[in-house]
This record gives sequence, C-alpha cells and structure tokens, in this order.
Amino acid sequence: MSTFCVEPEALRVAAAQLRGARQAEPAPQWPALPDFGEQVLQAVARAFAQKVIAVWATRAEEIDEVVERLRASADAYEQADLDGVAR
Repeated sequence: MSTFCVEPEALRVAAAQLRGARQAEPAPQWPALPDFGEQVLQAVARAFAQKVIAVWATRAEEIDEVVERLRASADAYEQADLDGVAR
C-alpha cells in the first residue's frame, strides 16, 4: 500500500500566507475620470475600469475560497490522524 504524509500545520501556514497576500492588496479604486472630450474613449476607459473591478472581486472571492479549503483540509487530515490513533 502506498502512503503519503500531510502536515496540517503547513496547510494552515499556507492559508495564512495566502490570506495575508489577499488582504495586502486592496480593491482597485479608480478616481473619477476627467472629461476627455472624446466620448468613445471615455466610455471605453469607464468600461475598462468597471471590468477590472469586477474581475478583481471575482478573483478575491476565489482566493478566499482556496484559503477556506486549505483550512478545511488541514482540519480533515488532523481529524483523520486522530481517528487513526489506537485508543
């Protein structure tokens, strides 16, 4: 039978590091765009800014989910170890 080893604490450390990196990056803040005089260019700039904010929010949520999965995995492996200990 093949075996492997998972260190739950290493998963928790990775989760904490990822959470810290995520929190260190604030959501993008766009200043009010000046009137360029060119309506098409201004509309494109606004659309770009809105898209960046939406994508950033999605990625931030995904990172938060990975953090939670890492923590849950650490708990599951730790519980499996405890369940496997002869009592």
